[in-house]
Amino acid sequence: EDVSEKEYAAVSQQLSKLPGVNTSMDWDRKYPYKDTLRGIFGDVSTPSEGLPKELTEQYLSKGYSRNDRVGKSYLEYQYEDVLRGKKKEMKYTTDKSGKVISSEVINPGARGNDLQLTIDIDLQKEVESLLDKQISRLRSMGAKNMDNAMIVVQNPKNGDILAMAGKQISKSGKLTDYDIGTFASQFTVGSSVKGGTLLAGYQNKAIKVGEQMVDEPLHFQGGLTKRSYFNKNGHITINDKEALMHSSNVYMFKTALKLADSSYYSGMPLPTDITEAAQKLRKGLNQVGLGVKTGIDLPNETKGQIEPLTNNPGNYLDLSIGQYDTYTPLQLSQYVSTIANNGYRIQPHLGMTIHDSTNKDELGPVKRKIKGHVLNKVNNSEDEIKEVQEGFKMAFNNKDGTGYASFKDTVVPSAGKTGTAEVFQDGEPRVNSTYIGYAPIDNPKLAFSIVYTNQPVPPPWLPGGDLGKDVINYYFKHQGKDSAQKDNNK
Repeated sequence: EDVSEKEYAAVSQQLSKLPGVNTSMDWDRKYPYKDTLRGIFGDVSTPSEGLPKELTEQYLSKGYSRNDRVGKSYLEYQYEDVLRGKKKEMKYTTDKSGKVISSEVINPGARGNDLQLTIDIDLQKEVESLLDKQISRLRSMGAKNMDNAMIVVQNPKNGDILAMAGKQISKSGKLTDYDIGTFASQFTVGSSVKGGTLLAGYQNKAIKVGEQMVDEPLHFQGGLTKRSYFNKNGHITINDKEALMHSSNVYMFKTALKLADSSYYSGMPLPTDITEAAQKLRKGLNQVGLGVKTGIDLPNETKGQIEPLTNNPGNYLDLSIGQYDTYTPLQLSQYVSTIANNGYRIQPHLGMTIHDSTNKDELGPVKRKIKGHVLNKVNNSEDEIKEVQEGFKMAFNNKDGTGYASFKDTVVPSAGKTGTAEVFQDGEPRVNSTYIGYAPIDNPKLAFSIVYTNQPVPPPWLPGGDLGKDVINYYFKHQGKDSAQKDNNK
C-alpha cells in the first residue's frame, strides 16, 4: 500500500530473496462527483471481505474465488459481469527449498469493461441542488414533519433515467441521501393515479370518452359519505377531462362503482363483493406501471404494497383515488411516461452503453447498447389515451387546474397531475403530496415524478410542484448545450 509502480516492480523482482514476502495488486473506485448518486452506484466488497456471505454460493458457481472483490449492491451488483476484470495469471518455478527462481506471465489480465450511464450529470447535480432548496423552502412554510422528498426524471420515449434523487429528513432538518428510495420505498400517492383509473374504466366499458357525471357528496347506507375536495357540498356536472383537471374524487368513485356493475344512488349499500372489479381496476393500473415492477436495471426494486380487497368495498373506492395501494416514485415516473408516450410502457434503465476498456482515460469502442424495451401497450384506443392527455394538460394549464399555480408558465408547455394522500405519522394525520408531469406536451422529451411524505394537515398551500417547474425550465434552457451525455460515465 502507498508504493509506486516502480517500487512494486522492484520488490516483485526480488521475491526469491525475501522469504515470507509476496506482492499483489488491488484497486478501488474513485467518485469524481463525490456523493452524487453514490447510493445508486452501490458497493464493492473489501479485500478482507471477499465474497459476501449471502452471495458466496452464487459467485462461486460462476468461477470466482472466495477472496475476490465483487459488486454487492445496486449498479455494482447489477453489472458485475460487465465491470469485472480478468486476473493476471503467473507461473512460478521454485527450487527444492521453495524459493522462486523464475516467473512467467500466462495471462496478462485485463480491466473490466466500462459502463456509461444514461444520467445527465449536469441535470443530476441541478436536481439535487433544487431538491435541497425545495425541502428548506417547504419546511420554512410549515412542513416541519416532512421526512422524505424524492424525484425521478426520465426520457418518456426510451426509458433513459436522466436524474434521480432522494432525501430523508430528520426532525431537525438534517438531510441524508436516499436515492435508492426512488425505487425501493413505496408510498400512498393520492390523486396522481386518476389517469390510470380512467383508462381502466374505458378498457372495461364502464365509462366512455367525454362521459359526464355529477360531482356531489356520495351518501352510502350506514352513514358513510365520500366527496371531492374541490366541491364538498355542491352538485356540479363534469366530464372526464374536467375530472382530472379538478381532481374529482367522486368521478373516480362512480367509475369504480360502474366497474363493479353498480350505479350510484343516495343511500345505496356498497357492493358486497368487489373482487372482480378490483382485479379490473388493478389490471388497468398495472398496464401503466402501477403495482408492478418497472424492470429497471437495479436489484431490490419493490412493486409496492398491494393488499387484498375481497370484502372491503370502502377500500376499493379508495384504491380508485390512490388512497390504498402504495407505489414508488419510479413507478409514478413510468406511469406518467406511459401516458406521455401514447400508451407504450417502456422499461427504465440507467445503463446506456458498454465499452471495451482501452485505457483508463477514455471510453473504448461500444460493445453493446442498452435499450429500454416496450413492456406493453395499454389496452386503450388512441382517443381514450388522448382524453387523459388532455385532462393532464388542463390540470397544468387551466386556471382551475390543481397544478396551474406551479406549471402555468413553464418555458415549454407541460402537462401532468397532482396528488394528495391522507396518511398518519406517529398517530397524527399528515398528507403525502405527489406531482407527475411531462414536457413538451406535443413531443414529450422529459417526464418526472415527485413525492413528499408527511406534510401538514390541514394543509397550507405548499408550492411542492415548483420543483417540477424548475426542473423543466432548467432542462429545456440548457438542452442546446448538449449536456445530456457529457461526463456521465462510471
